[in-house]
Amino acid sequence: MKTSILYTFDYPAQLNLHPTNWFGGRRTSETFDRLGLQSWKRGGGYKPDTPVSVWASVHIAMAEDAKLTGDLIYLDLEVIPWKSEATGGVNLATAIECAKAVREVCPAIKIASYGGPFPWMGNRDWFIQYGQRIHHDSKNIRAVLNSFDEFYDLIDFVDIPGYLLGESVIERDFDWIRECRQEIIDLYPRCRPVTSVWGRFHNAFDSEPRPGTIPQDVLRKYASLVTRYGDAVAVFDVQPERDQFFIDCLRGNNAN
Repeated sequence: MKTSILYTFDYPAQLNLHPTNWFGGRRTSETFDRLGLQSWKRGGGYKPDTPVSVWASVHIAMAEDAKLTGDLIYLDLEVIPWKSEATGGVNLATAIECAKAVREVCPAIKIASYGGPFPWMGNRDWFIQYGQRIHHDSKNIRAVLNSFDEFYDLIDFVDIPGYLLGESVIERDFDWIRECRQEIIDLYPRCRPVTSVWGRFHNAFDSEPRPGTIPQDVLRKYASLVTRYGDAVAVFDVQPERDQFFIDCLRGNNAN
């Protein structure tokens, strides 16, 4: 049975996990500033007329740093534009050039994508019903997504944002993770899923009155689900004292 590789979004990496570089909004905006580019708006977000070549140069700079500090790079399609300004439709030209740039600089590092124009990024209840209807025969939707192939040929993983949203919807969220995985396998067979997870409920932060702790029996099921097929897992916000049990579960050390 294949063992899941465990990554972390934290640097330096904790608990012997593999470090990850996330090319998200903050890092991207800081790189725009460092390169003296004026394409990132104050307060966040890119200017719509930012040339593809500028996006590529920013990703080259981030990749040069990343190749020294990580084993996985996340391209964030919530940051990289993927919509046509003219039509509002999908246009992955910028994402393709960014992926090419990163691949050229970091040929030995795995690349994952997060976000983008995909049905599993929306309402979870809707997607479970949607997935159960069509994942057994994906030819029709696959025809629509043929234009994405050039991008997905350049990357290794497609992210499942597999955070649990609360105690009342645990089984729903487990079903959603299963459907997302099946959809990725069906639509992008050359890529593999990577599931991003958190040892707390996603909507529970320190500022909220109720605790965000996930019970240990749920953590066991959660870990078993996301590692069952040997898929990669990326763990958010690792805190050793709190998350040692969860990490052990992901490694298969707390099965009972």
